[in-house]
Amino acid sequence: MQMRWWVPLLLLLALGAACAESIEEKTQRCFAVSYTQEAAKNYAGAITALADAPDSYVVELRLGWLHYLKGNYTSAETHYKAAVKKNADALEAKVGYLLPLLALGNWKEAEKIARQVLDVDPGNYYATLRLAYALRWDKKYDDALELLARPRKRYPTDVSLLLEEALSRSAKGDRETAVLLYNQVLLLDPDNTLAKPFADEAGHAQRECFNASYKCEANKDYAGALTAIAAQPAEYLPELRRGWLCYLKGDYPTAVTHYRAAIAAAPESLEARVYGLLPMLAAEDYTEAVTMAESALELDKEHYLVNLRLAYALRLQKQTAKAVTIVNRLLPRFPTDVSLLTEQGLDAALAGDKTDTARIFHIVLMLDPTNATAKAQLGIK
Repeated sequence: MQMRWWVPLLLLLALGAACAESIEEKTQRCFAVSYTQEAAKNYAGAITALADAPDSYVVELRLGWLHYLKGNYTSAETHYKAAVKKNADALEAKVGYLLPLLALGNWKEAEKIARQVLDVDPGNYYATLRLAYALRWDKKYDDALELLARPRKRYPTDVSLLLEEALSRSAKGDRETAVLLYNQVLLLDPDNTLAKPFADEAGHAQRECFNASYKCEANKDYAGALTAIAAQPAEYLPELRRGWLCYLKGDYPTAVTHYRAAIAAAPESLEARVYGLLPMLAAEDYTEAVTMAESALELDKEHYLVNLRLAYALRLQKQTAKAVTIVNRLLPRFPTDVSLLTEQGLDAALAGDKTDTARIFHIVLMLDPTNATAKAQLGIK
C-alpha cells in the first residue's frame, strides 16, 4: 500500500514535543531556504536546500519543478514520475509531469498522461492546453482541433488556446482561419510576438481602442481604460473587459452587470462566470456568488477555481459542511494547493477544531513560509 505524501508530515507533527518541534522546524527551514533560492533564480541552491528534507510526495513534486526550471528535463521527469508514483490520485503531479515530457519532445507519453488527467477532470485547462500542444507537434492536427473545440467556447478570449488553434490551422494549411485567430490574439495581447507576423489590417481600429485601454489600465487609470472602449458595441469581449475594469475600479455592481451581459452574449462562456464571481465576492454578495458558481459548475463541475470560490462563499455564509465537502473532494487531486489547504484550515477553525487547524496550517506554512493566514492562525509573528 502506497504511503500518502502527507503521512510523513503528520508523523512529524505527532512526535514528542521537543523532537517534533525540531524536525518540523528543520523541514520548514529547508523549504523556506529553497523558496528563497528559487526567487533568486538559484535553482541549484533551491534543490540543494531540500537535501535533508524527508522523502515524500511534496519533496519529489518540488524537485521536479526545480529541475524543470533549471533546464534539466530528464531529472525533472524522474522526480515528477516519482511524485506520481507516490500519489497516483494527484492531478497536480501529472499536470506538472507534462512539462518535462513536452520539453523532451516525448509526445506519446505526454498524450497518455494528459488523457489520464482529462479522464478525471475533463475540463482541466492545463492538461487540455498541453495535450493540444503535444498533438500539434505529433502532427495530429485534427485531433488537436477537436480537443480545442469545447474549451475555445468556454474560454473565448484565452490567448493560449487561440494560439494553439491558430498554429494547428496554419499547419493544416487553413491560413485564412489562422489569420482571423491571430488578429483576435492581437486584440487581446497587442505585443504577442507569435501573432504579429501573421495578422492583417482587419480590425486594426478596434485593436487600437483596446491597446489604448490596456495602456490606461497599466497606469491604473481605470476610468480612462473604460473611456477608450466606450464606443465598442455591447458584445462579448467589450462587455467582459468592462466588467474587469469596473471590478478594478471598485464599482462592483456595474462590474456584475457587464459580466452578466457577457454571459448573455456567449452563454457557453465559463470565463465570464469565473470573472463574474470576483465582484460578487468583493461586495460580499455571497448568495449571488453561490448562484453564479453553481451555473458555472453546470458547464464544468470539476473546475478548480469555481469550486474554490464556491467553498469560500459557503464558508463565509457559515455553510461549513458544504464548504468542507467541496474542499475535501478537491484536495486529493491538488494536495499541495495552498489555497485549498487554507480553506480547509479555516473551515476547521470555524468548527473549533484547534488540533486540525494547527496541523493544516503547519503544512501551509511549510509550502508557503510567508503565508499571513497560517501565521495568524498559528500565532506566529
